[in-house]
Amino acid sequence: MSTLPALPVRRARSRWGSGIRLALLLLAVATLAACTSQADRAAQQRQRAAQAVAVRNAQAAQKLSIYKDLLHRDSAQLALPIGEEILTRYAGTPAAIVVAKTLPKVKSRVNAEAQLRSLQALWSYQSARQSGAVQYTAAIYNSTKTGLPGKVRLVLRRHAKWGQSVYLFGTAPGFRCQGLCRIRIRFDARPWQSWAAYLPHGSEPALFIKNDRRFIRDLKKSKIILIKAAFKSKARRILHYQVGGFITADFPQLPHSANR
Repeated sequence: MSTLPALPVRRARSRWGSGIRLALLLLAVATLAACTSQADRAAQQRQRAAQAVAVRNAQAAQKLSIYKDLLHRDSAQLALPIGEEILTRYAGTPAAIVVAKTLPKVKSRVNAEAQLRSLQALWSYQSARQSGAVQYTAAIYNSTKTGLPGKVRLVLRRHAKWGQSVYLFGTAPGFRCQGLCRIRIRFDARPWQSWAAYLPHGSEPALFIKNDRRFIRDLKKSKIILIKAAFKSKARRILHYQVGGFITADFPQLPHSANR
């Protein structure tokens, strides 16, 4: 009985081995390609992230420039919202670090300025001709309830003919004072002082305070003035005036030509 030749079997085994090597080679190439692709994507992501950080820092820096410019121009009220935007929208940027060091003082300044504007709004100023002469007035109402029918104004007046005066002006029936009477005045937390006062000629519900120069001088240095006066319709009442917003420039001195 004859045997089959072994040559064809060896050829089959050779082809099978070549196929395995080819498959392994292709797998290695694919793996290398995949690794290269992942590395490229990671590099691209890092590049995009760096670009985004640079853009964000640049935007914050522009806002910071505006913020600093407004502070330099003494516009804290306009600078405040920009500073707050930098801290919230651009947190972590170099600009935000800079703003965080200055914003608390800016907030305090804005609050103080707002409070001052509120106090200034309590005053009213007028300039006109009264009885044929120039007159300037500055007036403010009492800020607390007194039980009186109306509020009482504290009036500073400069009149070309009548001179400078300080008086209270209320509603009828007015104040109780005979001849030269005494009222009590307190500037801020300083002790109560006794001041001379008198009623004007006529029936106006007014009470003039003597020593107007001293009164205006002390007013300019004060935030609150309390005046205790007697009224015809009631007993003594304490009038409360928040005078801290008084603007000296809005109550000018009389011009030298006013009497001409």
